[in-house]
Amino acid sequence: MTERQVDNLVIGKRIEEIFTDNKRRYGAVRIRRELLKEGRKVSIKRVNRHMKSRGLVCLHTKRFKVVTTNSKHNLGVVANTLNREFAPTKPYQPRHMRCGQLILPILKRRAVGYICQLF
Repeated sequence: MTERQVDNLVIGKRIEEIFTDNKRRYGAVRIRRELLKEGRKVSIKRVNRHMKSRGLVCLHTKRFKVVTTNSKHNLGVVANTLNREFAPTKPYQPRHMRCGQLILPILKRRAVGYICQLF
C-alpha cells in the first residue's frame, strides 16, 4: 500500500470516531476543524468523500419553535371588548387600539397585538 492509501485509512477511521463521539451531529466542516486541531491537514472535499463512502450523514437539530399560547393555567378568560366588530364606519378607515403605550392598527380584520382598550 502506498503512503496515501494508508493515510486515507487512518483519516477515514478518525473521521468515523469524531462523527460517533459527537452523536452524529458533526458534518464535514466541523470534522475538518477537529482534524486541523489534531495537526492533520485535510480539505473539506476529502472529508466529504470519506463521509460519503462510509455512509455518514449528520443529524439535523430541530429548530426552536416559539410557543406563545399557554393554556395550562388557572387564569380566567379576558372579556371580549371588541365583540368582533371590525367594520369601519367610513371606507378605508383603520381602527386603532391602545395597548399600554403602543397603538396598533387592525387591518384586514386581523388584530396585530394584545387588546387592552378600544378608542
